Amino acid sequence: MEMSVKKLLKRASAVLIRSLSFFVPSQVLFRSLLVVRRTEDAFHRRWGLPISFQKWIDHLYYSLRPSIVQTTFGQAVFYVRLNDPFHYDLVLGKHEPAIHKWLTKNVSRGMTVIDVGSNIGSYTLDIAELVGTEGVVIAVEADPATAMILKKNIQANGVTQVQVIEGAAYRTNGHARLGRAAASTGYTGLYYGKAAEWLEVPAFTLDSVVRRLGLQNLDMVKIDVEGAELDVVAGMTELLQTKRPTILIELHPAAVPAVSNLPSQLRQAGYRVEMLTRDHLIASPS
Repeated sequence: MEMSVKKLLKRASAVLIRSLSFFVPSQVLFRSLLVVRRTEDAFHRRWGLPISFQKWIDHLYYSLRPSIVQTTFGQAVFYVRLNDPFHYDLVLGKHEPAIHKWLTKNVSRGMTVIDVGSNIGSYTLDIAELVGTEGVVIAVEADPATAMILKKNIQANGVTQVQVIEGAAYRTNGHARLGRAAASTGYTGLYYGKAAEWLEVPAFTLDSVVRRLGLQNLDMVKIDVEGAELDVVAGMTELLQTKRPTILIELHPAAVPAVSNLPSQLRQAGYRVEMLTRDHLIASPS
């Protein structure tokens, strides 16, 4: 009974928040909620916040009307979803600062990089700046709605060295079922257990992508696919033997426990494996 009351209150509050959000201009809402997000983070760092409170703050964001707003990401023009708290974290630089730092040190001009799971392009834009116009960036995004914002961000910044491929990097060519999260785009994936809807999207191996594009070199592959890491790596067996790129992978064993076996698989393929963070693996050719 208590759980039912909580769900009822949550749904009612979501309807109220969404309705009220239509009366406030998107930019005003976004700027105000960016301050809220920044303040929340400062409080959490200093005193800590109960998980229940953090969930209710996220509920506020999720409940806003769907809208795309323009902001900045570093020096870049950046479009984000008004109702996605993950995108606020990107703008504030809260998301994976250690990974941004590693990429800055290890990506250089002229490189060819594949960014699998590009979302709206925060890493893609960073990598594109690092490789310069002499380099190539292939941005892979499975969710069509997210890919639309990704393309908008690339076009808005006049980045010509990035090519977007819509679909899921996978172990075979064909189609795959993508679970779209009701709330944050950061959860959407092939193995998302709480999907609001399932989409059939194109699926392809990275081996086939590299062959089709005629890439002569491949220096790095960055993978963030919410549990589908084994599928992506299974689809790049040729690349592991021939191009031998450095691989940066975010691991999601909570979604797919077998992902824990990935380090040993990469070692068997002749890679040196180290953990950059608790969740991020770097595999370098030996």
